[in-house]
Order: sequence, then structure tokens, then C-alpha cells
Amino acid sequence: MTRQSNLIVGVDLGALDRKSTGVCVLSNKLELKLLTLTEPNFVRSFIPGQSLVVLDAPLSLPTSGYLRIIEIQARKLGINLLPPLLGGMAKLTEAGTLLKQVLEAKDCKLLESHPTSIYKLIGTNREELWHHYAVRRGVKAENVSVHEMDAFACALIGVLFNDSMACVIEDPTGVVFVYPPSNVSLAAIVELF
Repeated sequence: MTRQSNLIVGVDLGALDRKSTGVCVLSNKLELKLLTLTEPNFVRSFIPGQSLVVLDAPLSLPTSGYLRIIEIQARKLGINLLPPLLGGMAKLTEAGTLLKQVLEAKDCKLLESHPTSIYKLIGTNREELWHHYAVRRGVKAENVSVHEMDAFACALIGVLFNDSMACVIEDPTGVVFVYPPSNVSLAAIVELF
């Protein structure tokens, strides 16, 4: 899958009871569209088929216990992910697995990520990452929600994945968690655009 022929969609998925889901669509020319969707069905219908979709939500359940291979391997790398069945994460995991089924039927490639870990690994925060992109691309930086900024971070990881620059942890269920390598800086990510 190449960036030039497909859309990359980042999704900061709201749990079933949260009203806001941030979505970032990067087109084949790296044109950006940000929006906040308030109904889960809007998310399902909005994402076009054959997109690369990176979600900030667990896309599978543990095969046993409370942790998946993804959480276990991520912790070894200093990436702290909450267990998918812990408290409110259970609703987010349910929403993620349901959306995964719908999007796989639309022939989308799905990846899982975690914006907070992305920011930590590249030494920034959501506002700084968004500001650097906005300045470079001449995009209006105001009135962007935290959900949209997190969706933007997920889409950026999709770009790194397409460019074979992302690190991956693959779960036995086939779910792939993506994160930036430690040698990729904020400046290097911004240079992709």
C-alpha cells in the first residue's frame, strides 16, 4: 500500500459512551481534513474503503488474562499502554473491535497506535506537533480539538508505516501496533510534509 494511491485516516476513537471521535484524513497529496464526529455510525460510514486506518483504540481482546502481547512488548520498550479490559478501556476496546470488523469488510488496512506514546517517543506534545505541521503547511492552527490532534498523530504514524519508517508489534491475532522509532525526531516527521 503506498501513500500516493490511498488515503491515510487517523482516528482518535471515542468509546461507546463518549460523544467525540477525532478523525484526520490525509489524501494522496497529503492534503489534510480534520473533523470531530459525534455518532459512532458516522465514523463507520465516513471512512472510505481501501484506506490505511490507524486507530487510537485496542483492536483485539487478550487471548488470556488481561494483557495482549502488544501491551507486554510495549512495556519492554517503555511504552505504557492500559490493559484493554481495565475500567473504561473495556468500552473503548469494544468500540475498536466493532469498528475493526466494519472497516475490514471495506478492505481497509487497520493499525493500532497510541498518540500519548507517540508524543513521548518523539519528545513533544500534541499541541507542539500540530503547531509544527500547521506552520510548515500554512494551515490554520486554531480551533483544533485534542481529539483531532490525536487523530492527526495517528495519521502521521500511518505515513511513517507507509514509508517503512514505523516500528511494529504484531499480536498473534494479527493486530499490528505501530509507533515511531526512537531515532525519529519531531523535525524529521515534519520534514515528511
